[in-house]
Amino acid sequence: NADLRHDCLILLGQWASDQAEWIRAQERYLELLALDPSDNQVRWAVILVMLRRGLFPQARVIYDSAPAEVPIDLPDQARAWMATRTNSDRINYAEFVEEVIRVAQRFPDDENVQAEAIFTVLYPDGVERDPLPPSTQAQFNQLCDRFFAAWPDSVRLRRFTADDIQGLVSQMEELIRPSKEEKTLRAEVAERLAQNTLPWAFLSAMTGRSYSEIVILRAGGVLPAQHIDGAEQQMCREAAQAALDSSVTLDISSAAVIAGLPDLSGLLIGQFERLVTSDGARLDAVRGKEALRSRSASFWTYDEENERGHLINISQELANDNFDKSTQLLDIANGCRIASVAVDPSLNELRGLATSSWAT
Repeated sequence: NADLRHDCLILLGQWASDQAEWIRAQERYLELLALDPSDNQVRWAVILVMLRRGLFPQARVIYDSAPAEVPIDLPDQARAWMATRTNSDRINYAEFVEEVIRVAQRFPDDENVQAEAIFTVLYPDGVERDPLPPSTQAQFNQLCDRFFAAWPDSVRLRRFTADDIQGLVSQMEELIRPSKEEKTLRAEVAERLAQNTLPWAFLSAMTGRSYSEIVILRAGGVLPAQHIDGAEQQMCREAAQAALDSSVTLDISSAAVIAGLPDLSGLLIGQFERLVTSDGARLDAVRGKEALRSRSASFWTYDEENERGHLINISQELANDNFDKSTQLLDIANGCRIASVAVDPSLNELRGLATSSWAT
């Protein structure tokens, strides 16, 4: 019975989504979409699950393959539409900006949609463009003005004025100034990271930044070449040797090492039968690449010793190299067999403990 199968697939897809079993959810929703390609609700379900998995190009294919224009009826759908825009959509930049603004105007009271629209327009893609026509620029300025008036304390976007330089510095210092509790926590974490007795992924959980970005930027200052415990270091060597010619799990830090050794990457990967990574690790690599896409050569951070904000500058060559490494890391992750792994919700409790430590 077709109706019974349809209802069962809906239930299975919703259950898998509720359990964060995104691979299984995607399979069930794709089966549903095959039954009725005109079902836009199911099409959006497929797209949203794919975006959860970091499958942006695949999500765009699903959107473009619809037999008719897919309506955007919900805020999440608007954000998904913006997330799947590519450089080819920006060829006629003025038309692109106006289309993004039109979509954003459907949800004027949704902070995330409005912020995403601004991000989408300002998305760094390395292409030099002519200034927008005055009318289009005016529409975009109005979008920005309305956002900052409606949500002046938004965690997504914040506006600062450069009319008073000292005032600007004070505002930026206040933005990243840690509390006493955060200082104590960060000192303890930094010491344990330096001793290599705490997983480096903990730094990602604390700051809310991707683990890929942490390891590529060497956010803790260094990445230890070996474990502080000689016995454990030997155990690591023995485990690696025992895994040769077998399937192994590749984590983000290992992928970053391979990405940093392009001349040896093929040889290293070839030592194992198959590389396996998690859906979450691949999504982390996607986020890391997006974070480094701007190729920013300046970072505003807090100097705890002098208790003031501090601008850190790196060379543009290094900034470009960091982005290239993030691209290579994502390529390595995409070359692995992807396994679905449930995320421990308790990790979310760590976020926000040190979010003021680093602003770019």
